[in-house]
This record gives sequence, structure tokens and C-alpha cells, in this order.
Amino acid sequence: FSFEKNILKKIRETSSQVLMKDKAKRLKNLKGSFKAEHPEKVKGRNIILIDDVSTTGATIYEASSVLKKAGARLIIPIVVAR
Repeated sequence: FSFEKNILKKIRETSSQVLMKDKAKRLKNLKGSFKAEHPEKVKGRNIILIDDVSTTGATIYEASSVLKKAGARLIIPIVVAR
């Protein structure tokens, strides 16, 4: 087990999602907003992805998609609040 920070990087600004309740709108808002900053640290690894708040799961979904494309083997999402 190792802890790595800054694995994901936000590469474009997105609209605030606070008032955006529709999951499809949130997914569209987040599409292409992250990149795997260090894909070599992700490839073949199991990743625990921590998010502070999840309303629709859109951020976890988009971040997981990026990590999977970078070669992550398994993504385990943990959300602090809902």
C-alpha cells in the first residue's frame, strides 16, 4: 500500500455543480475536465478514490473513467458525505 497525491489534475474549469441536480448535466459539465497526472503510478494498480461530497456520483464516475484509461486495475470510491 502506498499513498500518492496529485494523481488526477483538473485541466479545465467547470461550472459550479452545487445547484446542478441532474446527473446527465453534471456528467456533461465534468467530461474531459481531468487527466491522469502520473499514469505510470496508476497502471496496474488498485486505486482508492476519495471524494468529499457525492450528490449524483458524476465526479467519481469521470475521475474513475480517467484512471481506468490510464491503466488502473480497480477503482474503489470512498465518499465522505452525501
